[in-house]
Amino acid sequence: MKLPAPTVGPRALATLTDRQIFDYLCLNQPATRTQISSALGLSKPTASQGISRLQENGLVSPVEVMPGADAAVRRGRAPESYGINQGYGHLLGLSLEAGTLLGRTTDLAGHIVAQGHRVVPTEASADQVQQLAGSMVEELTAASSGRTLGAALSQSSPVLRVGVDATALPTPVYPGSSASLAPVVQELTGAPAVLDNDVNWMAVAQVRHDQPLADSSLMLLYVGPGIGTALVIDGTVHRGASGTAGELNGLRLGDQTFLQRLAAAGLTEDGSSKVDYARLAKLLAAGGPTDPLVESFTLVLAEVLGNLLAFFDPQRLVLCGPLAHFEAFTHSLNQALASRMGANSSVVEVSELGEDAALRGALFGARAQYLARLWSNYRIDGA
Repeated sequence: MKLPAPTVGPRALATLTDRQIFDYLCLNQPATRTQISSALGLSKPTASQGISRLQENGLVSPVEVMPGADAAVRRGRAPESYGINQGYGHLLGLSLEAGTLLGRTTDLAGHIVAQGHRVVPTEASADQVQQLAGSMVEELTAASSGRTLGAALSQSSPVLRVGVDATALPTPVYPGSSASLAPVVQELTGAPAVLDNDVNWMAVAQVRHDQPLADSSLMLLYVGPGIGTALVIDGTVHRGASGTAGELNGLRLGDQTFLQRLAAAGLTEDGSSKVDYARLAKLLAAGGPTDPLVESFTLVLAEVLGNLLAFFDPQRLVLCGPLAHFEAFTHSLNQALASRMGANSSVVEVSELGEDAALRGALFGARAQYLARLWSNYRIDGA
């Protein structure tokens, strides 16, 4: 994150010091002043002043530490330890997908405070989904200390951005896909809520997971009830001007869209454009990639991916979703891409993230947005 203006002078240097200490405690709490100064290369007075400022702003508080084995032989009072103040506030994340609503709150260090799960009936309307989300938000915030500092929402549907406003677009996967969750969260918590689609948030989580490769470019491919990609350039998710970068449904293959090709190949559920991933998973488990339907799916997918990969040229192609862990599918997709693009085509990797990847990514996003606001206004009225 960039430092707020002014970027020089005592106040800016103090803010930089406080951020260093805060970031260190997020990963290494509890810690004493001596441990902090030694780890960050700060003088003890500088570290002490930074801790005092962070305490004054409510971000850090003393932490009670159980005495160690050497307590009996150590003379004098044990040095005070510090950690992130649990009472300062919490971050809220919601993840809505077909059949499921997940919720979670964390403190500013990323530690889970409370979490919940709701089954969303397949036929639930947008209004019913909003009611479920509202009850979950009330439950999570009641179980969490302090105010809601920021929130992020994940929905398994395209998200259209117009200026600062974002809207979830309806999909054929489930009727409640276009539920307006952001107004619900903002009304109940008073906190700003950022909305994005699930695959983009999965990509955020993947970047955080791949810290040594965080500055690389990658394409994240999700294969489940819907199929979508997220594009990461230099470690940052590229959402496009309207927020729909990476959406595959409208891409044309010859005279048909991608979805029309899937439907023509018998790969969607009857009367719907929802991908019949459950049937594909069953076929993969039983017969592997030699099944004609699986082979058709792989070839259509490789065709649309080949176009994107040739244009985007990412360093990595990462696969996630219900079909990701079928080795036969991954192998078949690699072969199809190689035959289309040559030996230098991207090799498909399987993400190690679990089913809560979108929720984790959303919470990372909520934290980043809150901290950007925090540090830009930090001690703005103070000395």
